[in-house]
Amino acid sequence: MIPKSLPVEKEKYSWLRLLQASGKSDRGLVEPKLKSNMGRPRKSFPVVHTSVDLTAADKESIELFQQKLCKIIGRNLSRGELFGLAANIINARLDFLKLSDAEFKDIIEFANAIIGDNETVVISEN
Repeated sequence: MIPKSLPVEKEKYSWLRLLQASGKSDRGLVEPKLKSNMGRPRKSFPVVHTSVDLTAADKESIELFQQKLCKIIGRNLSRGELFGLAANIINARLDFLKLSDAEFKDIIEFANAIIGDNETVVISEN
């Protein structure tokens, strides 16, 4: 009596069925490992994309300050880091001067309040 052939499993690829029928072990097949350190590293904190409209003069001023600050700290600094730093400095200055609840008529009055009228800051290198 001739045995009936086994039903073909439709889910399996033909090359896999052939490999299993030949009696070779699946242990010979090695899955390629993906390197986890390829590409740009992930950010260590979440970021949110925003857009800003700047005048040409404001953009030039920000880029100049960014270049100066990069030279001071010795590494590249993104605009987001620059804006975050500036916001934190301004908030600290407002708290220090107890101006957090003050109201100003325009940006000039605000700047004069946190900087002072032509206040000069001298940093000694001791």
